[in-house]
Amino acid sequence: MVTIRASLRRLVIQRAENRCEYCRISQIGQVATFHIDHIVPVVAGGETITENLALACVSYSLRKGARQNLQDSETGAECIMIINQLSISLKSKMGLQISISDSILQAIRLPEQRIEQELLQELAIALYTQDFLSFGKARELAQMDKYEFGQLLVDTLRAEATEILGSTSRLAH
Repeated sequence: MVTIRASLRRLVIQRAENRCEYCRISQIGQVATFHIDHIVPVVAGGETITENLALACVSYSLRKGARQNLQDSETGAECIMIINQLSISLKSKMGLQISISDSILQAIRLPEQRIEQELLQELAIALYTQDFLSFGKARELAQMDKYEFGQLLVDTLRAEATEILGSTSRLAH
C-alpha cells in the first residue's frame, strides 16, 4: 500500500470539491470516509501525483480495486472511467476520443471546421449545468474566456427556458 502525503490528500479533496470523482456523490453525510484512489494503479505504473489521484467513494474504490476500468453492473461490459473532470485528457497520459459515425457527422448542421469547437462547448455546458464541472473548468473545456463562456451559458439557458415555456403554453391550449 502506498502512503499518500497529507498535503497531497488535501489537494485532491479540495480539487474534487469533497465529491467522489467517479460518481460525483458528496462526502458530506456519508458514513464511510472516501479513499484517495490511483487512477492508473501503482501496479500498472501509476504515479502518486495529483494528476493520477482521485477522491473515490467506498463503492467505487472497492469496485475498481487495482484496475483502470470497471464492469457495468447491468451489462457486464467493460467501462472506461471518466475521472475528475479529466481536463478531457489525464495530463496527456490518457486521451478522450469520441467516435462519431460519418452519417451523424453529415447530419450535423454546421460547417465542418466548427463541429469540434461546437461539440466542446455543448459538452462544457452540459457538464457545468449538471454540476460535474466548475465554471472555470467548463470554460477551459470550451476553450473560451470567462465572459464568452458566461454569455454562451446565458444564451443557452435562455433558449432552453423559451423552448420549455413555449411547449408548456402549447400544451395548455
